[in-house]
Amino acid sequence: MVVDLTDPNRPRFTLQELRDVLQERNKFKSQLLLVQEELQCYRSGLIPPREGPGGREKDALVARTSSAGSNKEERTIIRKLFSFRSGKQT
Repeated sequence: MVVDLTDPNRPRFTLQELRDVLQERNKFKSQLLLVQEELQCYRSGLIPPREGPGGREKDALVARTSSAGSNKEERTIIRKLFSFRSGKQT
């Protein structure tokens, strides 16, 4: 099969690559559905919450730390974008 590299409608991926991506998407989708069902069970009280060493305090600390890191990263990306648009290079 000959592909014209200048054709804007040419295939970008092989059929096998597309199949692999779809299979991976379906796997993640099924995992997401399972996790959503489990979360619904926790919220409705069918499954008692697990308590371990540190319990909820540890989870809250991890959540706060990860969200703070992502906010900082997001701010630096935004700062780079605006410095690029204004002509300043950092």
